[in-house]
Amino acid sequence: MTKPIIIEYEQGSLIISGYDPNRHHIKTIQFDQRTLQYRAAACMYRDLLVHLSQHHIDFLDKARSYKKLVIDLKKEIIPRPHQKEALDAWDNNKKQGVVSLPTGSGKTILAILAIIQLKR
Repeated sequence: MTKPIIIEYEQGSLIISGYDPNRHHIKTIQFDQRTLQYRAAACMYRDLLVHLSQHHIDFLDKARSYKKLVIDLKKEIIPRPHQKEALDAWDNNKKQGVVSLPTGSGKTILAILAIIQLKR
């Protein structure tokens, strides 16, 4: 029986232990010569888990060891129409995306709304 792939989070990247490129060949995982470890960008986390699950590859997800935030707003935030549209688009895109809005248009408020929604 083979050992599972272990996924851990470290400073913006995923460390992948137990990965065998000859067996699994996952293009988002690269060997890091500096640390002598296999890594993937943290933004590839979801895609990596989906790939492993779809291909029935056994894995242990230690990157998910974060705690959900216990936060409440002191005052309700009612998003402006363009913020609501952006938040809806983000929701519909599996909570992924980039926000590009002009200065003063409420990107920080939009980020706070996303953080409150996810609790992380």
